[in-house]
Amino acid sequence: DQDPAIMVDIQRTKGCQVIAIQASTKTATAIYLCRDLNQPPRLVMPLKDGIVYHLDVGDNDDVYILVSDGNEQSGTNNRSFGLELSLWETTVDSLPTGADLDLSLGRLVSGAQEGFVITDMDIFRDFVALYERSTNNGTQRLRLLRKRGSSLVSDDESIIVPFTSPNEQCAVLSPAGNMHYKATSVRFVVDSPSCPGKTYEYDVLAKKMRMLSNPSEHLNNHNIRQKRVMVTSKDGTQVPLSLIYSEKSSSASETRYAVLLGYGSY
Repeated sequence: DQDPAIMVDIQRTKGCQVIAIQASTKTATAIYLCRDLNQPPRLVMPLKDGIVYHLDVGDNDDVYILVSDGNEQSGTNNRSFGLELSLWETTVDSLPTGADLDLSLGRLVSGAQEGFVITDMDIFRDFVALYERSTNNGTQRLRLLRKRGSSLVSDDESIIVPFTSPNEQCAVLSPAGNMHYKATSVRFVVDSPSCPGKTYEYDVLAKKMRMLSNPSEHLNNHNIRQKRVMVTSKDGTQVPLSLIYSEKSSSASETRYAVLLGYGSY
């Protein structure tokens, strides 16, 4: 494609059997899957403005697609959290899916839950890890979905792994390099303005969490406080604002300077 707006990225999928070739613009995505060098790559979904998706493939040609339908979510409280993403499951042989989310050959695994939207995913042999954000205050959580036919010893189809604590209201959750597809645990990093990333591991079989690293134990940040508040923009959208401040000065009448960091896109 000669369009200079298209960016190309190539990566290995999680199951190590398929290569994904992604051609994308700021508002659209097209991904091709290559599992046999003697065959042309198989298109997943053609490039269409407003349709953004990414995917991963297991070791049995199972394809998990996290896709946006290009429409804003309903309700002013949701618009500040971007497009609503849905998780679909299909197979390589069932592709392509079509330009209008025609996933009739696959199945809808999960959409937005009440009060939460999906922001990212990480697939494993027995489960899918979904990273989600609250539409009420922007806090995050990890939700684990057991795959169909999984041999995982657990009766739970879905497990919520909350991580926030009172002193980490402004924390951000992100994957921590989960390279092993057959792992029965998931690692993630909790990073907050007052503390570098803490790495956690949740054991799905034992249903236990443990901390693998804690850089904050070497920092003198005991006087740093943080909290999340919601502010209303001009169009009525509720926007989460993280406040980080020192506890040393507690006078309500004292004038204090602030640095405001904002982000806007496209």
